[in-house]
Amino acid sequence: MKFMLKMVFVGLLCSSKVFAMFGGVKLSGEDAPDWALGNFSCGATLIAPRVILTAAHCPIQNNNKIGYYHRKTGDILSGTAYKYDGYIGDGASLNDVAIIFLDKSYDELNTISLPSYNLENTLLTDNDLPFPYFDGKGGVALYGKVHYNGQPYNFARDVGYMNKYYKYIDGHYEPGNYRMIYMSLNRMLKGPYPRALTSNIVLNSDYSNFLMNDKKMTISDIDNELIMFPSRVSSEGSVIYNPIASGDSGGTIVYEKNGKTNMIGVISGSQSHARLKSNWKWIIDKVSALSKDDAFYIAKQIIGNKWGANDRKGNTGDIFIYNNPYNGDIEYFRLRQLGSDDRYWYFPTDKQNNYYWEYLGTDYPEVKEFELFNTFNRWGANDRKGNIGDIFIYSDPYNGDIEYFKLKQLGSDDRYWYFPTDKQNNYYWEYLGTNYPDIEKK
Repeated sequence: MKFMLKMVFVGLLCSSKVFAMFGGVKLSGEDAPDWALGNFSCGATLIAPRVILTAAHCPIQNNNKIGYYHRKTGDILSGTAYKYDGYIGDGASLNDVAIIFLDKSYDELNTISLPSYNLENTLLTDNDLPFPYFDGKGGVALYGKVHYNGQPYNFARDVGYMNKYYKYIDGHYEPGNYRMIYMSLNRMLKGPYPRALTSNIVLNSDYSNFLMNDKKMTISDIDNELIMFPSRVSSEGSVIYNPIASGDSGGTIVYEKNGKTNMIGVISGSQSHARLKSNWKWIIDKVSALSKDDAFYIAKQIIGNKWGANDRKGNTGDIFIYNNPYNGDIEYFRLRQLGSDDRYWYFPTDKQNNYYWEYLGTDYPEVKEFELFNTFNRWGANDRKGNIGDIFIYSDPYNGDIEYFKLKQLGSDDRYWYFPTDKQNNYYWEYLGTNYPDIEKK
């Protein structure tokens, strides 16, 4: 069973020598960013001084030596490739990532920016304008296939950003004023693509059955794992296509904002791609076994919380990373409490908890651990006003537990009051326990 999605006219696209420039800007030589890499089969991205990120389905084997051209200079960066352990192959975009650990460190090169979980969640959201969206704005751009004329030197130097859909007009493709935008599967099903799971518009029925029945994934799970760019219909009723072709595999899906290029995914096929949000744990764990310095370089960007930032103010539940100078380990802590001045203090250095911090260990946390506190309400928000039935999360300073409560009453001023600290109910709150509640926030 083949999961790879087929796009109309893909053969014509691959033969087009100007394909990569459609709807975008040509970048050559010194104009190409340091992080842009590629070979005759795939693209790749420099994410740390010794780490390249590409697609698992690119023609590499585990622990096999491989080289990529540096698109700015034409130099070859070589290293050892490792595919994602959970990649199922057969053209699937799920977990379609691989790293190449380079033979030497390229500290002089600028790596691509890696957004924190919180930033990524704000960048990769449904466009809130009515569909279709035709005014040429939007945030998602793709860094894709090169214009190379069969020569390694040219291949490494001529590249382009692809950020617009195109139309097939009079025997050739032309970009239109249709900026590529991200759309979640949930919105597709509720809006313009009710058959997105059963047609080839985004996912074919075989792949959908595999994700939802074999892997037991929900629509929300799929949105957390994949980035999807469906083809669209123009205002005249003609089909407009996204510009991704097979030669773009392994390239970078980026979101450009405020002058920064943030990497959010790896190009996997034509319309369904690996979202890095759910792959960072594997990437960082794999890199950590090879180079702690490079693992820390990546992880500190993804976590986004640095000790001392924002005048030592933070949110209870936030996860921080610590490169412990006393034992050489990379350690992870969750902020438990703030002091009387609304600030936190130092990490413990003995792998223990203290008043301010919960020690989480040296293993990179699962993505849900970072988003746990964002899923639920926190005490005191919105002037202590809430809706009956809302779920709240509480870091209990008296016992060190993470506890959950359901709001069951409001006072005469339409506000709630303190949580009980003895794992019991009170007038305002129903105690739900310390396990992640199997309940959706209302």
